[in-house]
Amino acid sequence: MRRLFAVGVLLIAAGCTTEPLSEPLPPPEPSAVPTLPDVAEPVSVTGLDPCAAVDVDTLLLLELPEAGTPITYSDGTSCEWEKDGSTGRRLVVTMVERDPAATYIDMPGAEVVDVDGFPAVIGPGKHTHRCQFSVRTMSNSGYTVGYGAADGDVEKPCGVARQVAVQVAAKLRDR
Repeated sequence: MRRLFAVGVLLIAAGCTTEPLSEPLPPPEPSAVPTLPDVAEPVSVTGLDPCAAVDVDTLLLLELPEAGTPITYSDGTSCEWEKDGSTGRRLVVTMVERDPAATYIDMPGAEVVDVDGFPAVIGPGKHTHRCQFSVRTMSNSGYTVGYGAADGDVEKPCGVARQVAVQVAAKLRDR
């Protein structure tokens, strides 16, 4: 019995060691901040009314009112369309005299994309019901398009926001 007890103690003691069972995990690598390319053909947003930047057909398709609400800021102007009711549908287009993409490029989850030849950032705030594109049109100006729909998933809001961002790019170039 003593022998059995001694063997049991040795087995337990052998399992108790101060040495680690495996090598420690290496620290996580810092995530790289994406970079925005330069604008190949710069276009100023000055003079484009954001309320006139979205086609009426698009607004009707989204079941938004034809007339948006203009808002003025110190560095730009916005237009907001919002649907009454439970859909939570809201579209905001903002023209700014600064680089809106640079504002969001270093935020977690930022994604660099191309919007009709302009570099852009999707995010922040790419959630299940809203999405924002921040588009650089010059080194010191650009626009944002944000769309949200409480009744949809992220693919639809990002698809709508991209479609509107492309429309705004075309209007800027066609002036």
